[in-house]
Formats: sequence, C-alpha cells, structure tokens
Amino acid sequence: MEFEFKGTKIKGVILIKTKRIPDGRGLFIKGYEKRAYSGFLIDQFEEDYISVSNKNVLRGLHYQIEPMAQGKLITVISGKILDVAVDIRDNSDTFAEYTMNELSSGSMDSIWIPPGFAHGFLALEDNSIVLNRCTREFSPDHERGIRWNDPFFNIKWPVEKPVLSEKDQKWSLWSDI
Repeated sequence: MEFEFKGTKIKGVILIKTKRIPDGRGLFIKGYEKRAYSGFLIDQFEEDYISVSNKNVLRGLHYQIEPMAQGKLITVISGKILDVAVDIRDNSDTFAEYTMNELSSGSMDSIWIPPGFAHGFLALEDNSIVLNRCTREFSPDHERGIRWNDPFFNIKWPVEKPVLSEKDQKWSLWSDI
C-alpha cells in the first residue's frame, strides 16, 4: 500500500502517510493517486500553489465561501510546518474545533482538508516549501479569512509574534464575520 489514511479528531480531515521508496539515488514518493483518494476526494484539483516561508511565518487562516469553497491537499516539500484546519461548518458536531498537525519534508506526509474549513500554517523552519493543491480556483470575491489569534477558536500556536502578511494582519474576528 502506498498510502495510509488516518482520521484526525475532526471528521473529514485526513492525515495521509506516504510510502517512501529509498534507493542509492535518493528517494521516490507517490504524492497523489486518484483511485486511492476516491473514498473521500470527489472533486479534481483545479489549482496548485507553492509557498516558501521562513521560520515563524504564519499564513492564514484562509477559506473561500460557496460556490467556490475549496478542499485542500497540503504537502511539505522542504522544511517543516504546523498545519491547522478549523471547522467552520455551521451544522458540524465539531464546529469551532481545530486540528493541528506537524508536516515535514522528512515524512512527506500530507493532510486533506475538505471544504468548510479555515486553513493556516506556521513555518517551523526557514525555507519551508509547501505545496497546496486546491479543488476550486482562487476567487477574490469568495475569499475570506479569520484572524490567526482569534480568541473564539483559541488556537495554541507556539509563537507569540508570527510574521504575517499585511492581508493576514487585517482579517476580522469570527464574531465580526
């Protein structure tokens, strides 16, 4: 088996352990296979993004509203991140809960985050390169965000003063959305 799918504490968010095939040349890893993911991934990917972040850069918390809500498959190509998915589905049993997972290039594991979640991550190392595959195209008209340190969600980030983009500094609190 090339993938092991492990549920997280929030239904729908799945940690994907990958099979690593090392040899004298280096390492080979299959990052995605449509058939293997078909049990939970119904949509196809429409866009890929690659971000490069230095240590303590925090990106997020981002999401898109319907009809452009995105599912995301997150993989770290280089470095290490702390990945966070926040359940913002109104009718969910786990509404307002979050799952936090460390992803690194050492494991090459991925995380699947379905539509209906706000997503963000903190780079734990310089030159952390993240591949973000999305099931919908980016749409500025449907883009939303939540402040990284919103007390409603009480995310336990291991940094007091992260490096944020200007846009991420301006996101509202959930109570104002």
